Amino acid sequence: MRLIRFVTILGLVVIPVAGVSAQTPSGAPPPTFGTDYTTGTPLQNFEMRRYRDWQLTVTVTVPTSELQAVLPVGYQVLNPAAASSAVAIALVYQERAQILAVDGVSPGSYGPVDEVLVVAAARSPFGIVESVILDNLRSSQDAVNLTNTIFGPGSARLPDRLRIRMTTQSDGLLRFSADVDAGRLKISADAVFSSIGMTSSRNRPSPAPFRYVDSSTQPAMVNRSLRAGTSVDQITIVPDAITFKRDEIRLPHGTLTVLGIVSGRIDRWQEFVQKLQ
Repeated sequence: MRLIRFVTILGLVVIPVAGVSAQTPSGAPPPTFGTDYTTGTPLQNFEMRRYRDWQLTVTVTVPTSELQAVLPVGYQVLNPAAASSAVAIALVYQERAQILAVDGVSPGSYGPVDEVLVVAAARSPFGIVESVILDNLRSSQDAVNLTNTIFGPGSARLPDRLRIRMTTQSDGLLRFSADVDAGRLKISADAVFSSIGMTSSRNRPSPAPFRYVDSSTQPAMVNRSLRAGTSVDQITIVPDAITFKRDEIRLPHGTLTVLGIVSGRIDRWQEFVQKLQ
């Protein structure tokens, strides 16, 4: 096992399954920044809305050949000639979901849950660039069931252990820490940062659709996809220190060797609107 550390300023996730229990909604809808920007766009009449309190995204490089091997059937890496490709690990603290109109799911609010996503850009068999969710870990079985009901079997799974913490240090800096064990997958990440100078990004449709996959099969098979738009109240490119621990990202359907860290980013109060494709 290798410990990778950097200190720098950097620029910087099918048919619903019958018989899966999607839990009963409870609680008030999550906050919103307003979603008028969806009118006249592919996000108009969106079906879901998600709100995340905090998210640390660590982008790493992996061998291109290994990334190609874990993509769904028919998908291709963006640059096959490159020796390495980027993969993002999103560590989410406290996500709440509001389901508005999805077949087989009761409308209402769900969560909160913690979450880990492993995401890579790839080209579909139709030539469309998509953000492919190679793995999605959710901290409760209800949240796993909900995700698999909406997007298809194997879209999400329950980790053996997922612990995400937000703390304030004695020097006033904030610390985001995450540890996850899920079968062969073991990841630790830690970021120290200041909330001073965080910037906003509002009403921004995502350029590429997000594609869920069934990661329980080898090779992975395609599940449903969605369009998303985001509003984020505060963003910072981690200016102090980030630690990402593990030489490998061990997915259920393959392994990615971590060659190095590209960037780290913190998002606070992040809202997604989502529409199934």
